[in-house]
Amino acid sequence: MGVNVDSSSRRNRAYFQQSWNCFDTFMVICLWASVALQCFEIRAEWSGLDEEQKFFKTAGWLSILRCPRPFILIRVFRAVLKLQLPPARVNAIFQRSTHQIYNVSVFLLFFMSLYGLLGVQFFGDELNYHCADKSANESNLLKSNLAIPDAYCDPYAPESDNQCPKNMKCVRTVARIADEGSYASFEAFHVSMFTVYQASSQEGWVFIMYRAMDCLAPWKGVFYFLTMIFMLAWLVKNVFIAVLTETFAEIRVQFQQMWSPRIATDTDFSKIFQFDGTSWKLVPVHERKSRGLAPRFVEETLLKSTGFNIGIMLLVLANAITAAGQHFNHQRIRHDDSDGQFHLDGFYYAELGFTMVFNLEAAFKIWCLGWRAYWSRSLFKFELILCVGTTLHCIPKLYRTEFTYLSVMRIVRLIKASPMLEDFCFKIFGPGKKLGSLVLFTMCLLIITSTFSLQLFCYLQISDPTFDRFETFPKAFMSMFQILTQKGWVAVMHDTMDVVRNEAVTTGVAIYFVFYHLFVTLVILFCFYESI
Repeated sequence: MGVNVDSSSRRNRAYFQQSWNCFDTFMVICLWASVALQCFEIRAEWSGLDEEQKFFKTAGWLSILRCPRPFILIRVFRAVLKLQLPPARVNAIFQRSTHQIYNVSVFLLFFMSLYGLLGVQFFGDELNYHCADKSANESNLLKSNLAIPDAYCDPYAPESDNQCPKNMKCVRTVARIADEGSYASFEAFHVSMFTVYQASSQEGWVFIMYRAMDCLAPWKGVFYFLTMIFMLAWLVKNVFIAVLTETFAEIRVQFQQMWSPRIATDTDFSKIFQFDGTSWKLVPVHERKSRGLAPRFVEETLLKSTGFNIGIMLLVLANAITAAGQHFNHQRIRHDDSDGQFHLDGFYYAELGFTMVFNLEAAFKIWCLGWRAYWSRSLFKFELILCVGTTLHCIPKLYRTEFTYLSVMRIVRLIKASPMLEDFCFKIFGPGKKLGSLVLFTMCLLIITSTFSLQLFCYLQISDPTFDRFETFPKAFMSMFQILTQKGWVAVMHDTMDVVRNEAVTTGVAIYFVFYHLFVTLVILFCFYESI
């Protein structure tokens, strides 16, 4: 028995020596904790409405135990992404990159601390002065006592330069009654650091600058914020991305080798030298041998001719110009179609003519190349889909429907008119495995963070029923995607901070959103730069 116990303990130690095994064990523990919590919630629901509300008010915060569950999606990357480098080489790369990332992180924190200290010295707590009614109680100010629109003021300015109306005075307000952006202040170092990061993200920084210009000397606000935007938003963040790019150059080469077989075997870009009797030409592999029913000279003299391709491009351009000149009067169209009859104008017959021409083009290419050679090229697949869709679009009942989108998509064929533009588009969007891996990574990141935030903040709706940022998964997904796009991310953070009543929890919420925003703005942008 002692031998068995000893061997079992050795196997356990060997199992936990691998980091992925520790991660799997942690995920299992989180899943069982979630199941146990779900049992208590079901018991509270069966006990009645009062018992359920009491349970969620007292123990609703325990939903935080479900937060780590979405990290199980990391196993997808473990199964999909397999580097061909030896483990020792990967460890060496990460050790070297950790040192460089540490240096650039210190560089970022230095400038944030510098501008945080300058903000405290420049402004202090003077950004909380508002114009309020002279009859208002300064110890119990309400939003109704503030000026409309809200105006900031300088309490130390001369009476002639005071920004407040005659029936108002300049008083200091608490942050709870201030309008949006109330968390932006310089009254303490940690609050100043938070304000500096919020402004350096270029989201609403001009409003903070205008507040500083109204409360203090205008030149201070202009000098402080313009230099901060230049140093932090432009210089430091771009240096951070450049360091990431240089650090992971070896791993990028490995990913390019993973994607290169797709490029090498793509029939659209595999070419060989062929002698036509007079000279050697570089032709695609699928053009080496004609497998269509058309005579060889038809394919050589017409299908591969420059005049034929230029004529098709001119027809596509003419179709785009015709479609651009179309104008819909939706009220008249709905009135005309209300009697069940379809009133077709000249644009319909022009579209019908273009559709017939492009259908004949597709049939001619199939006749010359054969179906197998035609279908092997992705460009011809796209053209055939457009032909089928636009043919359905020419049916009168389907003319003013979503099939119009396929007609508009013909303009994409103009990319073939410029070889440089075609190569550039292929570099960005191809091969599909590269762009697909990036989209998969972004979607998994959004799903993980959305589910994590949903479990982290869903209990806040108990204290404020109007708070619906993280009420359901779609709303949580849109909130985290809004932060990813860097448009209005401050509003998501402020709405969540407004619901929290505990100051320590409010600080934690701010740190959570700041780190998430920093991660997505640097890592996701870095991934997109690398893919291009």
